[in-house]
Amino acid sequence: MITSAKTIAEQFESLGGGSLNLNGWSFGCEFGYWQRSLHLEPLGLLRWASISPDNLLRGLEAGFAGVEDEAALELRALTGSDWGYTQTTYGMYMDHSGMEQDKVPAAQAKAALAKSMGFLRDKLLHDLALGEKLFVYRTYDHIVDDGMQCALADAIGRLGNGVLCYVQHAAEGRLPFTAVRKTPNLIVGYIDHFAPVEGRLDYNPIGWEAVCRAALDVWPTGIQTQRAPSGMDYLALNQPAFQTLPPAEPGARRLSRLRRWLGL
Repeated sequence: MITSAKTIAEQFESLGGGSLNLNGWSFGCEFGYWQRSLHLEPLGLLRWASISPDNLLRGLEAGFAGVEDEAALELRALTGSDWGYTQTTYGMYMDHSGMEQDKVPAAQAKAALAKSMGFLRDKLLHDLALGEKLFVYRTYDHIVDDGMQCALADAIGRLGNGVLCYVQHAAEGRLPFTAVRKTPNLIVGYIDHFAPVEGRLDYNPIGWEAVCRAALDVWPTGIQTQRAPSGMDYLALNQPAFQTLPPAEPGARRLSRLRRWLGL
């Protein structure tokens, strides 16, 4: 029996998070921070993204075509010491790039982000085709209606064998930390609260672990004996020119090596 929270978290990829604020920050990085707390640093196009359900649906239906277009990237200098940015085609709002504003010029940052997003788009499509992970999405300040949940799940299903895990506040008599499989491509999980609680960023690691365990319990595929390749493994497999990169490694060292690949 698998009991490690880290092993549980490895079975999921974040599709970000949305809110009623269609053009701004909606705490889409929450799941990514939970993975980071477990010393996981998976590479994902939407891991840190705030993105509305409508924009996520458009992106999935288009295979996020053009996500790497530099003309569609807007840098923001309002998020601290590093660049924040928005991908305008799909309304992807990301608060941190990891590139310091006083060290990386705007033009260089945009070029690096475009290169990264093209790679991460290809990796997302690869992972969706494999279907060896659950793809988690949540909206923290409202519950997406059944029609949109199914539309998102169907879009994922058309791209391969992926399953959407939509996580929402416990409601309609549902207990928190439970999950139900609504369609072949849709699992809905219920949680007690998300990160923003009365204005505080109260991340919910125990809640996320519990709801993810519940989702895995109703996923017939179960925990895979062979997982989809990590970001660095995928890079080595699919970009022969970069075979010299080391195996995947956690934390800052792994991210610094990715930045070197991006030319930063």
